[in-house]
This record gives sequence, structure tokens and C-alpha cells, in this order.
Amino acid sequence: DSPLTNEMSIGNLEVNFLDQSLKKNGDDVSLTPKEWQLFSYFCSKVGLAVSYGEATRTIWGKDYADDGSFVLRTTVWNLRKKIEDEGEGSKHLLTVFGYGYKLIAPEFDSRIKLESEAPVGSAK
Repeated sequence: DSPLTNEMSIGNLEVNFLDQSLKKNGDDVSLTPKEWQLFSYFCSKVGLAVSYGEATRTIWGKDYADDGSFVLRTTVWNLRKKIEDEGEGSKHLLTVFGYGYKLIAPEFDSRIKLESEAPVGSAK
């Protein structure tokens, strides 16, 4: 199950998926269509590492063979400029070195951790 709903709070970010809007500290953030697609995709995978290849194929299509493509890195760089606080580095959208990216949201990370600790295949 994805934690994705109509609205989502991630620290100082407020995301509305119905009207495809993003606010940072209450102010509107203007995203390009590809930035919005990528950001909302990361939101659907909040707390999980997403590989370069998975992100690239999901947003730009399976014909993008380059797993660490320039277009993905550029889009993430632009997204970070818009969603991160200046001078604080990345606290929402982290790089998982050698793999991809991970969107951090403490309110969802704790839920994901609890679900992953649930016993698997326990007898009744």
C-alpha cells in the first residue's frame, strides 16, 4: 500500500495531488510537468529508495536506456532548488549513492518501519 492520498505533508511541504499543487512554507512552488511527475512519483514511494533506472523509466519511458541519465539528475537538481531550504542541503530528497534517490518524510518513515517489523507468515 502506498501512503499516497489526496494531500500529503512532508516537513514544510504541502502537496495536493488533486490539483497538482505544492506549497513550501505556505507559498506556492511552481514545478514543470516533469518535475511534478517525478516529485509525485517520489511521494508514492516515500521512505523507499528508488533506483536511477526505475525513476528514469517511470517518468521518461522505457526507451531511456541510461539509468543515471543527465535528464534525471538535472530534474532532481531543479526539484531540490525548489523544495529544499537554501543552505541546508538535502533534507527531503536524498541521494542514495550508487543507487538512486529517497524522499524522506518522518511521518511516513515511522509507519513504514512499523509495517516492516510485522511478523511474516505467523500462524494463527
